[in-house]
Amino acid sequence: LVNSRSEKLSFAREHLNALFGQRFPMMFLREHVHFTPESSPEQLAVINYTSGTTGFSKGVMLPYRSLVSNVLFCNRTIGIAPGDNIVSMLPMGHVFGLVYDFLYGVCFGAHLYFLTRMPSPKVIMTTVAEFHPRIMSCVPLVIEKIFKKEVLPKIDSKLGKLLLHIPIISEKIKEKARTESLRLFGGNIKEVIIGGAPFNAEVEAFVRSINFPYSIAYGMTECGPIICHSPWHETAYMSCGRAAEGMELKVLSSDPARIPGELVCRGRNTMLGYYKNQEATEQIFDADGWLHTGDMAVINPEGDVYIKGRCKNMLLSASGQNIYPEEIESRLNNLPYVNESLVIMYNEKLVALVYPDLGESLKDGLDDHALWRQIDISRQELNKELPPYSQITKVVLQNEEFEKTAKKSIKRYLYQNMNP
Repeated sequence: LVNSRSEKLSFAREHLNALFGQRFPMMFLREHVHFTPESSPEQLAVINYTSGTTGFSKGVMLPYRSLVSNVLFCNRTIGIAPGDNIVSMLPMGHVFGLVYDFLYGVCFGAHLYFLTRMPSPKVIMTTVAEFHPRIMSCVPLVIEKIFKKEVLPKIDSKLGKLLLHIPIISEKIKEKARTESLRLFGGNIKEVIIGGAPFNAEVEAFVRSINFPYSIAYGMTECGPIICHSPWHETAYMSCGRAAEGMELKVLSSDPARIPGELVCRGRNTMLGYYKNQEATEQIFDADGWLHTGDMAVINPEGDVYIKGRCKNMLLSASGQNIYPEEIESRLNNLPYVNESLVIMYNEKLVALVYPDLGESLKDGLDDHALWRQIDISRQELNKELPPYSQITKVVLQNEEFEKTAKKSIKRYLYQNMNP
């Protein structure tokens, strides 16, 4: 107990063993455990914070209804068995880690192993080699680093690139990559669930081509967290799956399958509201009970949801075209020497802020100017593949990693008004 304003609570914490022994002098039995009755699904269970991508964190009031619905959905779509191992690398303060790792694992008999250091590829590889997890939940950045630094270098030679275009040999290389990937994830992995941020399109294409068992989970704290998720073998490329059971979705657009609009949802997973913030609660829920996610999306006729970007992040070109910076950043992040990027609008032109991969540049003997030059050449090549209205006019290198929230989303609001 780090801090307490209650003498009663402080006393209880300091005398925990003695008080427990007085309460249960013989043994602690099943009949001593009392769960919230099914007749009280709307009772408040957890107040969870939202990570402040806007600069203002809020307390999300999640009822038992939401937590139970999410945990049961996890079991239907993933399905662990008692005794399976879960390696947890997400903070318990974030609802994705709280539900997908902790609550789901405990409720269905899994063994949980928590990382005690930052989840670098080296730390993760060491951990999974020891505990052989059945499932893992993580943010895209972790998966991207593992595949870029541990898998791709072993097949990404000139010969490998050539062979990938020859169908017969290509399958052999892909099988080798799949075997190596499964080994790196402990050799027992059933599924890796990715969520919390957009997944790099090129990395996903590679992961998909080798039939690696990954799936994309989409949601928000306000839904505790799941809105969309499909089993890995049903997940469509670049989609975040279909509506979770008990959730209803629609896109506020004249043509939801082709024209992006805000994604709204309602159902069993949604929160009660924001703690002591009625104004914010009324802003996110409309009169019909739809929760406005703040994300732009399209939904195809099969029900697959494709997130385009945050409504508030959308940029408008001089010609009136909608630009989703996340889509451009996904392409930028796959370029040589680029670690991560952020696209901003300056004087009606797009500028890419880039935090470079300094380890790779030092290994290749590049000074600051040579590094910038290499990335700028890549920018020019990338522009040939982008529509005229979304082309990047220049690259500005950042000396430090972008500031992020707990779920590793860049705090965009800190950089939007920069003068590059």
